[in-house]
Amino acid sequence: MSVGKKLFTTIILTAVALSVALGLVSYQVAKGLIMDQVSAASTRTIAQAADKLDFLFAQYEATARQWSVNQELKADLEQRSKPGLSEYDKNQIAQRIVRRLDSVVASDSRLLGARLVAKSGVDAESYHSAGVPAIRSGDEIRAGLDGIIAKDGQVVWLPTRKRGFFGVNAEPTMTMAKLLKNLNNRQAEYVLMLEIKDKALTPILANVELGDGGILSVVAPDGTLVHHADAAMIGEASPIRVPKGAEATFYADDEAGSRQLAAHAELKTAGWSLLGYAPVREFVRETDRLLYITLAVAAVAVLASLLIGYGAVRLIARPIVRLCQLMEEGGRGHLRVKAEEGRKDEIGRLAQSFNKMMDQIRGLAEQSNRSALEVARQAEELTRASRRLSSSSKEIAAATQEIASGAANLASEAEKGSGWTARVGGSVDEVARANGFMELAAAQVREASDEGTEHMRLLLGKTDETERMTRAMADKIGGLRKSAESVRSVLEVLEQMTKQTNILSLNAAIEASRAGAAGRGFAVVADEIRKLADQSKQSIRHVAGITDGIRREIGDAAAALDAASPLFAEQTAAVREAAVIFGKVKEQMEGFASGIRSSAASVAELAQSRDALLDTIEAVGAVVQQTTASTQEVASISAAQEAESEALVALSADLERLSASLKETLLAFRVEESEAESREQAPAS
Repeated sequence: MSVGKKLFTTIILTAVALSVALGLVSYQVAKGLIMDQVSAASTRTIAQAADKLDFLFAQYEATARQWSVNQELKADLEQRSKPGLSEYDKNQIAQRIVRRLDSVVASDSRLLGARLVAKSGVDAESYHSAGVPAIRSGDEIRAGLDGIIAKDGQVVWLPTRKRGFFGVNAEPTMTMAKLLKNLNNRQAEYVLMLEIKDKALTPILANVELGDGGILSVVAPDGTLVHHADAAMIGEASPIRVPKGAEATFYADDEAGSRQLAAHAELKTAGWSLLGYAPVREFVRETDRLLYITLAVAAVAVLASLLIGYGAVRLIARPIVRLCQLMEEGGRGHLRVKAEEGRKDEIGRLAQSFNKMMDQIRGLAEQSNRSALEVARQAEELTRASRRLSSSSKEIAAATQEIASGAANLASEAEKGSGWTARVGGSVDEVARANGFMELAAAQVREASDEGTEHMRLLLGKTDETERMTRAMADKIGGLRKSAESVRSVLEVLEQMTKQTNILSLNAAIEASRAGAAGRGFAVVADEIRKLADQSKQSIRHVAGITDGIRREIGDAAAALDAASPLFAEQTAAVREAAVIFGKVKEQMEGFASGIRSSAASVAELAQSRDALLDTIEAVGAVVQQTTASTQEVASISAAQEAESEALVALSADLERLSASLKETLLAFRVEESEAESREQAPAS
């Protein structure tokens, strides 16, 4: 839809909408004002009618109070209740009571009759005015009498019934009842009942008007109709129920669904409510004229909006359409189109702004041509940067290969260290077996020494030789002790080197984490080195424990030799007698020497294993240092490559977008056309 059609339609719809809205608002306001006034008037009317009913009912209540204090009536009733009273006296009392009842009925035409009903409800014991039928008994009547008696002298209003309270009247009546109390003689208490004609309320309510079709009724608290214009409705449920806590006027729907304006007022005497209601449509009938006026105004607004819309289209829409056509030409690339600037209003200003905009766009297109050259230059820079990136990638590849080679060497050295560690374990087992043999041999030597103690005094000639051999043995044991201490020192050095290796592996892992993805492989290698160092540390501790055991056994052997030295002096006198014994001693000593030599060989082998393990650890340290250096180099190169790569990626993306945009833009515009060609191509303003 064009701008002209939209503008034309908007003007018409706006005029119609405003007219209709104004009419509807006026209608609703007038309707609300009328209903407010009607509600206020209805409230006052119902209140006045309720006051009239209360005044009427108050008169009957006053009559009942007069009867309750009438001493003559009280005396007659007491006399009537005495036993043994003659029929004559009873008739005289009955005549006086009936005359009083007749006088009350004769003085008020609204009364159908008056009764004095015995509490037993028996007609023969009760009294009524002339022309009133006798009472009847029944459960409903008995319950009603009991309710009146239970009120203990208070006035009770009984709702209207179509045939009265006792169901014997010829027309609907409502009943006012009151127990005439006698504190001295309960047998003399009677219920006074005044039966009021229902039609007696009609004159009182005749002047109450709530509009055409309005209805007045008296409603009991339970919603039943006490009085209604239609006598057939008495005792039925009211079509309009008064909500609990309702205001004086309210709205409600009747049984037919018609909206009703209702007003009510509670009677202060009987406790009933005077309810009046009328259809709402009767009150707002006059306001319907506003709807016809609204339709007429809407029709006039449509005609006026047609004229206004036509003028607006000529003055506004057509120039705007022309400018749209020029803008479409400019969108197709004709940047030299011009709009007519003859008008002095906003349309003319819009044309000037359009011409200025086209001049700026043409300058922008020219600037874009220059930018294209700049893009080409940036592309050359991108090419050179890419070459540098390629060179850096080669260096990274070489460094990575070096890292891989170092990792392989590290793994090989780790395997060697594992083998030497196993050999150290075997040597330790051999040392343990040798220690056991030496312990057994030492025990046998002690036994042989005990057997030859008595003969040692004869061995003076051989004492010097034996003494020399003992000193030599002591020297060897001392040397063995020093060797064991040297092994302990070496093991301490190995343990320190293992700690250093563990620290180096931790540093390598830290450097690998700094290197990022490029150092993940080296991180795994560093972790394996750390595990190998931990295993070496445990092995060294185990060997140290065994070496300490050897030292303790050598110390025990040396102590035993020291203890045996004084005994050699006693062997001088018994050389011959102890020859056999000393032969055994010699054999045992040879076995002992053999065990010592075996232990020495094991210790020597252990020293070789220690040297090999030391060399392995040194090799591992060298590899770790080499790998660390390579990792640092790789990290540095990777950081530089990453920064340069990010710059190249961003530059490439920018150049690609810029190139595509410039191509599309420059292909769409033609800025080299002559002024004459542009004017021919542009539509005439």
